[in-house]
Amino acid sequence: MTVSSGRPRGRGRGGFWVLAAATVWGTSGAAAALVPQVSALVVGALTLAVSGIVLCAVMFRRIGAVFRASGAGPLLAVAAGCLGVYILAFFSGMALAGVAVGTVIAIVSAPIVVGAIEAVTASALPGRRWSVAAALTLAGGVLLVTGRQSSVGSPVDPGQLAIGSAVAVLAGIAYAGFTIATSRLILPSPRRPEGLADGPVIGAVQGLTVIPLAVVALVVGVPGVTEVAAWSVLLYIGLVPTAVGYLLYARGLRHVSASTASLLTLFEPVVATLLGVFLIGEVLSSVGWVGLGLAMAGLAAATVTAGAVGVADR
Repeated sequence: MTVSSGRPRGRGRGGFWVLAAATVWGTSGAAAALVPQVSALVVGALTLAVSGIVLCAVMFRRIGAVFRASGAGPLLAVAAGCLGVYILAFFSGMALAGVAVGTVIAIVSAPIVVGAIEAVTASALPGRRWSVAAALTLAGGVLLVTGRQSSVGSPVDPGQLAIGSAVAVLAGIAYAGFTIATSRLILPSPRRPEGLADGPVIGAVQGLTVIPLAVVALVVGVPGVTEVAAWSVLLYIGLVPTAVGYLLYARGLRHVSASTASLLTLFEPVVATLLGVFLIGEVLSSVGWVGLGLAMAGLAAATVTAGAVGVADR
């Protein structure tokens, strides 16, 4: 059974746009390690605020057309709200449950939630190839992250672990909501036959998150951010992984389903792990190397699936 996705041609290229986004996202951890005195939550909030301000300034006139588009308001609110919740929940989940557990739960839950929503709405039913790619990538991602962190950190209180795990699940759900809402803004629909330009959509979404996230950063406190070295790192993360990365991701969403895009973003922990091992001197266990191999195999399969004419093979 073949189910058409209704997307423009260039699906394989769309997969590579998403992989490019995941690649630049993967550099964030290594960059943030250069300013350990700044909390991860503050880094996430400030860098998204920087990105939102820059994109709004560069695309000011085109962003106005996004806000005026028929039926775009509710989707913009959902996308922006979900993105803000994702940033706060992701870093809070890691702080409560530990980096390994929080990261694994967040990155695994997002593709599962997106795939389930697409299956229910029948907008792009995942086929057997996507399912195989998802199984390989998700299993590899779990082993990769746990292998990278297996010897790091102290035991976490069970109650704190449970709360942190729930918050990490919320992060995955929020990211899924952001992906689906953004995809529906970009793609053609009865109310918006031409769809909306991906760059201005991301600029509008991030622009809506600037004030609340900046307030969060100020409330949490920003010790160490006054240093020049800290700001240079924050500006890099804000301009490259956050601004450029999300623009690449939005471009990919124009050509591949949200379920495939969310799966391909698991290339981010692969890049982060390799940078951590070869540039920062982190140690990856044998389990982690097995996970790396599985994740790469799954991502390769997902990229091939993204290039298919339709989402098929039931």
